[in-house]
This record gives sequence, C-alpha cells and structure tokens, in this order.
Amino acid sequence: MTRAATVSIQASSGIGSPPAVAFGSSSNLLANFVSRTLIGSNEIAVRIKTAKREWIANPGEDIVIPRGAGHTWGNPFEEPAHVVVELRPALRAETYFETYFALARDGRVNPKTGLPSLLQFALMLHEYRNEFAAPPPFGALGAVATALLSPIARARDYRARYGNYEDPNGP
Repeated sequence: MTRAATVSIQASSGIGSPPAVAFGSSSNLLANFVSRTLIGSNEIAVRIKTAKREWIANPGEDIVIPRGAGHTWGNPFEEPAHVVVELRPALRAETYFETYFALARDGRVNPKTGLPSLLQFALMLHEYRNEFAAPPPFGALGAVATALLSPIARARDYRARYGNYEDPNGP
C-alpha cells in the first residue's frame, strides 16, 4: 500500500496572512505524485491553473492533478478557503509543506510573492527534488542552479527542514 500525505490548508488572499500568501503564490512545479484536492464543502471556491486551462473550483469539488502535471492554485477571494490535499505516494511532501507553511507563518517569506528567500527556496527545491521539479525547459537549469546554491545556503545556516516545524507524529 502506498502511503499518502494529507495537508489541510486554510488560505485567504489578504496581505499580512503569510501562509495564505504562500498558498496563493505557489510555483508551477511538477509533482512526482498524484494530487487530489478536495475543496471544503462549506467554503468558497479556489482558483486552479494547469497548462491546459484555468478555472474556479467550487465548494465540494474533488480535483485530481495527475503525476507530473504542472499546476498552481490559490485563493483569489477575500474570504478564507479550506482545502484538503492528498498526495500519493507521499514521498517527503508532508515535511516540505510543514516547513514551507511554517516559514510563511513565521514571516520568513516575501509578503508579495509568498516565496522564501532565494537561498532558502533553492535549498528546499534541491532537498525535495524527488518530490518537485520546475517544468521544462527550466527543470534541468533549475536542478543545476539549486545544486550550486544549496551548499551556500547551508553555509549561511539555512535548512531544508527545521525540527521545530515538524509534526512529531509525522514521517
């Protein structure tokens, strides 16, 4: 049986809400797993964008993003949205998301882009390269760039994961 990671995310579009900003500004990364997203039945819609189309997913909708499909999603509305994302196989995605959203919660992301600093993000992408990759033609260039930047990031005390951000019951 393949282990799944389930991430429950509360997101809003308002500035000053770092986890929501990070959620709404996710990069167009290809995942090495199938992503199933369930929009909370009592919540508002969220915007989903794939290479082929962009649409508003309605409350209660169940969306499946195939393995390797680049996509972004976020909340373009003022009201908070709640989504549950299930990833199969989980790989280490749960730890990546715990770190990413904790960095956002702690104000360690750019408030306009929702992304961590260049060195922090490069290190995380390099560490989780089996889980996420940039879409072609940037994938190969990104892999080289993150491999080169990762030692610099570590030398400056950045980490791909931080113990205080991890779920003690997680992987």
